[in-house]
Amino acid sequence: MSECPVYKTVKLFGKKWTLEIFQEIACNGQHGFNGMLHKMSKISPAVLSRRLEEMEETGLIRKAIISKTPPIRVMYRLTEKGQGVRNIVTDLIKLEGRYADDSLDCNNGCLSCYLYKVSKEK
Repeated sequence: MSECPVYKTVKLFGKKWTLEIFQEIACNGQHGFNGMLHKMSKISPAVLSRRLEEMEETGLIRKAIISKTPPIRVMYRLTEKGQGVRNIVTDLIKLEGRYADDSLDCNNGCLSCYLYKVSKEK
């Protein structure tokens, strides 16, 4: 089971911060490490780094090196597989929006994200 790519991807999304990081990249386009760290103030740099590496290993995101000279700058964006997963997450949010009470409140203060907007499309 541990070699199954579907199992690996689902297991990764069960880890703390994975969905939030994925959402940040999916909703707000390409981001660098420090930009995400600043926006997601409660995550530690070590956890952010680990999750980004895991998401890259599973093929959900791609890291592009923007500048090799210090300070080194990288950007992360969704791959084709990541776009497919985004569609699945969007469908799950729409489903929840149909069966939830009047509001979908994830308490993350991210009302500008596509997940919040999609949940309102009942």
